[in-house]
Amino acid sequence: MEASVDINSKGTALTPTKAVAASTVASDEQPERFKGMALLAATKAGDTKKVSSLIGTSVDINYSAEDGFTALALAARQGCWTLFQVLIDAGARTDQASADGFTPLIIAAQNGHINILSILVNKLVNVDQTSQSGSTALMWSSHTSHAPCVKELVEAGATVSFSLSIRMCHSETYYETGRHCKPIGFDSADFRCAKWE
Repeated sequence: MEASVDINSKGTALTPTKAVAASTVASDEQPERFKGMALLAATKAGDTKKVSSLIGTSVDINYSAEDGFTALALAARQGCWTLFQVLIDAGARTDQASADGFTPLIIAAQNGHINILSILVNKLVNVDQTSQSGSTALMWSSHTSHAPCVKELVEAGATVSFSLSIRMCHSETYYETGRHCKPIGFDSADFRCAKWE
């Protein structure tokens, strides 16, 4: 007869045999967790060599911290183009969102990293993906005055919504959010994206 030990308030018993099996699973998972944490730390440090080395150890390239940020999202936030490309080449998911719904595209747009944003647009990611708050990459790039990102997103077909209207005035294109109206610095002669009202 096996001895049982209560491990929670619901009375689920853990036999010695099950305890050994559970500890084996936990110890097998630990190296993967540590590799994932090392990948995130190396990405934060901008250490492309270390990230490449970890990729060679079969690390989960899409490992995320508690906030849902992956190495790709961190590289997008930091604007590390080379590191970002290494992660893409290793198969990192371009659509994986953080706990708040921020994708690498939204993060790149928010921070004005046009080179990273262009890679993602060329990978045909959803340019209208929204975060949990309902914001899109276009909304963030316009709010943070990143004109090249605005242009790239609009040309890629991003939806211009009621909360973000883009209008032309004297051969300059302006974006308007709420009460603010700022030039975004590109020629609007070829600009065909929204129904002007």
